[in-house]
Amino acid sequence: MKFIILSLFVFKAYGSIPNYDNAKLIARSSLSDSQMMPVSSLFVDATPTINNKRSIGIPLSVIEAQEISGIWIYEKGEYRVPYYRLDQFRVSNFRLNDAGEMIFTVYDDYFYEDLIYGKFFDNEFHFSSIKDQFNVKKIKSISPTDIGYLIFGAVENKVILSHINGKSNLLVEESKNNLSYLFTPAFNKVGSFIYKARLGKPGQWSENQPDIIKLTTNKSTYLVAEDKDANPNSKWISLRNSVSINNNNEVCFFGVDNTSKTSLILYRDGHYYEIAKEGSGGIKSLDYFSAVMNNTGHIAFRAKDDNDLTAIYLSDGSAVQKIISQNDLIGEFRISYGPHIPFGGNIGLNDRGDIVINSGLSSPDGLKDKGRGIITIFSKEN
Repeated sequence: MKFIILSLFVFKAYGSIPNYDNAKLIARSSLSDSQMMPVSSLFVDATPTINNKRSIGIPLSVIEAQEISGIWIYEKGEYRVPYYRLDQFRVSNFRLNDAGEMIFTVYDDYFYEDLIYGKFFDNEFHFSSIKDQFNVKKIKSISPTDIGYLIFGAVENKVILSHINGKSNLLVEESKNNLSYLFTPAFNKVGSFIYKARLGKPGQWSENQPDIIKLTTNKSTYLVAEDKDANPNSKWISLRNSVSINNNNEVCFFGVDNTSKTSLILYRDGHYYEIAKEGSGGIKSLDYFSAVMNNTGHIAFRAKDDNDLTAIYLSDGSAVQKIISQNDLIGEFRISYGPHIPFGGNIGLNDRGDIVINSGLSSPDGLKDKGRGIITIFSKEN
């Protein structure tokens, strides 16, 4: 496969970097107090979701100091916990769309238990199980839904499935067609999906096996990237596991070159654009969380800067801007979590360019833990 890397500045972005309001802490919970959230609620590793109406949600792993998992929703200055579990099962893979629909998995450490669909109407959330509509054990990845349309991901790294209007379809299967291992895929709302696969016979899972990234749309399947084990002429000696896609079938992935530097690559209309690279542009290292893409040309990602501080960055395809960083002050709180990276889970990003993050908080001097918070950075243009 022939790779062509074009200059950043050749790509004309269709969604320039927004002007942002100041970051705002909209909710916080600690052992002793809270703001717009139950006291002693935990969401350390959870990824928040924000839709285009600026409704926000995140899974909770502990509620009021009890091992109760649930969903926290924030809309128009109010919050609620519309769903929670009193058993040992936990909530994860939460998604919320503009229609007020949500989906999430319920699982324990051993197996997938349920897939829950929720809809807001008559001023209430209504939930239903759809686990009986397909025969799977554990869902690894879920994408947002449109009404009557659901697509989800790798099931125990064996197959990739779609679920549309009550019918499950097998899309890709491990140990078939020279695919020895499937990594967690990403999906969009138009039925396309992107995934990394390791090539070989069943059980050939070692790192020296060839790796590829494939994109499947309703028109065709495309080989997006391959490492040097798959193609000696490849630019990348290895490909990280995370991939992302938006509704325009634009794809982001991380490739490691022969100098061991990792780059964030945008694949668009058959061309490749280097969005960010370790060792340049003030970025020391790129985080292992997947980049997050919206449908208006924005790409958000986590990285360490030259001061070894983790920050959230946003690109429009031609420029990169640091949005918020570890140790930044927000009112009476500092973005800090002791010696650890403060940000939990991944970044929430909507089509307006609004960002929501989950972060540890401390006192301004950084010495006293203040729990965790949900922080928004809203675009001024919207």
